[in-house]
Amino acid sequence: MKKRRKYASGSITVLLSLAMSIILIMTTALTELARTTIIKARIAMDCENAMGSILAEYNRPLLERYNIFGLDGAYGGSSFNSKKISERMKEYMPGLRGEAGLALSYGGDITLDNFLFLTDKCGNEVYDQAVTYMKKAYGLDILAGLTDASSLAEDCDDGEDEKEITSHGLGDEETGGILSSLGAIRSQSILSQIFGGSGAVSSKSVEKGKLLTNRRSDLFKGAGISSKSLTEKLLFQEYLFKSFTCYTTAGKGKGEKGKEAPHALDYEIEHIIAGKGKDKDNLAEVAKKLVRIREVVNFAYIQTDSAKVGEASMLAAVLCAATATPEAIEAVKQAILLAWAYAESICDVRTLLKGGKVPLMKTAATWKTGIMSIFNPGGTGVLNTNEGLDYETYLRALLFLRNEADKCGRAMDIMEANIRMTDKYGSFGMDRCLHGFSMQGNFTVKHVFTAIGQSAMDFGGSISYEMLEKR
Repeated sequence: MKKRRKYASGSITVLLSLAMSIILIMTTALTELARTTIIKARIAMDCENAMGSILAEYNRPLLERYNIFGLDGAYGGSSFNSKKISERMKEYMPGLRGEAGLALSYGGDITLDNFLFLTDKCGNEVYDQAVTYMKKAYGLDILAGLTDASSLAEDCDDGEDEKEITSHGLGDEETGGILSSLGAIRSQSILSQIFGGSGAVSSKSVEKGKLLTNRRSDLFKGAGISSKSLTEKLLFQEYLFKSFTCYTTAGKGKGEKGKEAPHALDYEIEHIIAGKGKDKDNLAEVAKKLVRIREVVNFAYIQTDSAKVGEASMLAAVLCAATATPEAIEAVKQAILLAWAYAESICDVRTLLKGGKVPLMKTAATWKTGIMSIFNPGGTGVLNTNEGLDYETYLRALLFLRNEADKCGRAMDIMEANIRMTDKYGSFGMDRCLHGFSMQGNFTVKHVFTAIGQSAMDFGGSISYEMLEKR
């Protein structure tokens, strides 16, 4: 027996058909609009995240050793590579690579520009980051004990002072050659006079032509570091002492967070002051400056010490009698006092380099040398006193006299040279390190649910990102 199939008849009105069509169109249009809005937000988020992620690939030794954020724009190579940065950016944008699913993927391309390098304006960004770090890590209290260095800096402009004490109108012919004999000692190596044969001086050196300030001298011309306040200058100077070594701190792990890191030069503060390629030359240059400073104040004091002036007069009379130039006694006496001040200055600098202190102004009690030291300044020993200023205080005074661009440039020299000694960073260059950049993007979103008049929508935009603002 066969079963009968029952059929039901149906109908729909034209009005309902139109209404359904309108509802369907509106639904798909609204869905497409929501999707497009979400993708726009996704693109903005991807761009922001990509830029932040790129800058998060900062150079670790630069941050760990010197508290400076910078992205190596060469990615281990020897030249800046913006294409590599763009490729890395796209790796952080899954929607652009089509890996976010059909609904959230988009097309297009990005370009990078307005690169901000750490070395721009003679290293202004490095300077600012260093000052910011010091404010956050130590506050302004760290400046409380710098009054000695600040007052000493006022007396350290040694050029005119040196001329004043060495040009008393003395003629060598008038003294029978006595002046040239006393002055011959100054022509000897300053370090040999200070240390004799007992001082150990570093033999480290760097090829000066490869240092940043010489290799890229064009970066240090034109507009330099922006105007800085006195507080900022002092904070940056303290940053240098926290981050770099000098003669009295070399090899003691200072500034290295408990572990010894490689150093291209041991006397880094001295390099910032003198700018030489060898430790020995930097130390010698600083020692000469310190001797000049001490010679000025020592000569000023010895003129007021009647006992020492009397000794100088007696010796001058003996020497002039021996050379048959009695008319030159006064001139020779002044030359002896000057040579004596020089010998005392050699003793002072030796004391400083051995970790001791030297009073700014001497007294009879703190004067170390005897009059015969004028013939052998290297055999004068050291001062035994806990009063006065130490070596680092004198270095602070010398640093204070350097302009900020020189200090920052030479500090970057050392940063670069030291990081290049770190494993896997042999090609590192400060001039290739970024702290910010801008991105231009043009993107295309293909329609999925509806497309009235067009199959895709194009739009673009730009975004800038800087490390210091995002820290």
